Amino acid sequence: MTGYQAESASARNFYLTGTKELREGIKATVTPKTVSPDMIKGMTLPMFFDFLAIHLNGSKVGDHHYAFNLIFPDVGEKYTLTVKNGVMNYLPGTAEKVDSTIILDRKTLDKVALGELTLDELLESGQAQIDGQKGKFKEMLSYMDNFYFWFPISEP
Repeated sequence: MTGYQAESASARNFYLTGTKELREGIKATVTPKTVSPDMIKGMTLPMFFDFLAIHLNGSKVGDHHYAFNLIFPDVGEKYTLTVKNGVMNYLPGTAEKVDSTIILDRKTLDKVALGELTLDELLESGQAQIDGQKGKFKEMLSYMDNFYFWFPISEP
């Protein structure tokens, strides 16, 4: 099947994009922002944790295990975030055996997700508090991937 024979617009666009890539190569231009402030603010905390889990590079994490309590006093929500076998999971509530407990407002989390603040800036300013092993949380965050927008469609 070729692009002009495809019955749906999505399939047609996929085929034509692959054909254009094979003929002309990938021309990386300005990368559009894929995460907007409205999108981050519109996510519930479970949605945000799913978003975070997508960015975890499980093969790099390997056999490392992490467990964190995340407390958001401004919205009254608490979660336990775990990483085991290269997979990130979360549950409502807190656990007793964790590497650290992180306390921050939801609005502060949004600023971190948008790149407006770093973890170090948060800790220095007092906008976030980490009780326990601070290094473990930073280590876990180091396994997050940034996806390259201009990936190949038709070639591996």
